[in-house]
Amino acid sequence: PFMVSNIVPGESVEYVPNPHWFGEKPKVDKIIAKRTSQDTIVEALKAGTFDIVDQLNVNSYPEYKDLSNITLTSAVSRSLGYLGFKQGKWDVEAKKIVPDPNKKLSDVKLRQAIAYAMNNEEVAELFYNNLRIPANALITPFHASFWNDKQEGYPYNPEKAMQILDEAGYKDIDGDGLREDPKGNKLQINYLSMSGGDIAEPLAQFYIQNFRDVGLDVVLQNGRLIEMNAFYDMIQEDNEDIDLFAAAWLVGSNPQPASLWGSLSPNNFPRFASDENDKLINAINSNDAFGETGMDNEYMVKAYHDWQQYAMEQVIVAPTLYRIDLAAINNRVTYWDVDPKNTDWGWEKVGLLADTPEKAK
Repeated sequence: PFMVSNIVPGESVEYVPNPHWFGEKPKVDKIIAKRTSQDTIVEALKAGTFDIVDQLNVNSYPEYKDLSNITLTSAVSRSLGYLGFKQGKWDVEAKKIVPDPNKKLSDVKLRQAIAYAMNNEEVAELFYNNLRIPANALITPFHASFWNDKQEGYPYNPEKAMQILDEAGYKDIDGDGLREDPKGNKLQINYLSMSGGDIAEPLAQFYIQNFRDVGLDVVLQNGRLIEMNAFYDMIQEDNEDIDLFAAAWLVGSNPQPASLWGSLSPNNFPRFASDENDKLINAINSNDAFGETGMDNEYMVKAYHDWQQYAMEQVIVAPTLYRIDLAAINNRVTYWDVDPKNTDWGWEKVGLLADTPEKAK
């Protein structure tokens, strides 16, 4: 319904109605899309600088949640946060993952214990104003047809984490409060975490304390947080020192797991690979999933659930939090829809009730 009329690189894009649009006539004569700093967004909302603000920073939620001139809309995102465990390398020539059984985190029992040690419920409350949801699977609630909402996942249970570690032979031999590995060697786990925003450092330290509470010596790699681009360079290049890393994916509209967690995907950053994992992923993408009349829904749901269960048992990664996307809509705007199932609307439906946006009282 609209077409680009002007671009200011890195700043804004201006749109005007498309004269060749075949559908409902647009209700506004111009749209200007801008990028702006999260640091100034609350004041901008109060002043009515914008009609619609998408992807609001949830850290500032208490400062804008009660503003009189906006309505807040929310929807579960396609984002998945996770804690990754480096378990191998990407073979550039063979174009596949080569697992390394000697990696510290190649022990599934250690991965399970770490997953149980993470207090994601408290992270959602303390750091994200309860606008994150503790994750139970590697499929997001956005993909409700295939997400297994009944799967328990790894809820915070430090006692169970310590029991698993004890039974697997990770014990504090020298009495310093930190566990050695099953061979009696010192066990120090390097944790790569990304910089950015006010909560990055305290969040990383919160998780490190979770791990120490069950006797695991986890330290920030290089003693500091890493800038985003350098962070992903290190992940993709399989930096030898990485044991743990905290990352996230924005999953596509098709949640099939081969592109993120399959053995032939360079995006499988933990470098987990097994025949069973490939078998379960291939079942999702197989001819059996489709009949003469289209997708076999019952087969597909079972295939997705089977893979989700295996992924959690093996702790390919430990999912941490699902995200809730927030948008602020000024009171003069007549229409906005965040329902992921409602794809049959566009900007032509958005209208305005006044000449200028409403300011907060």
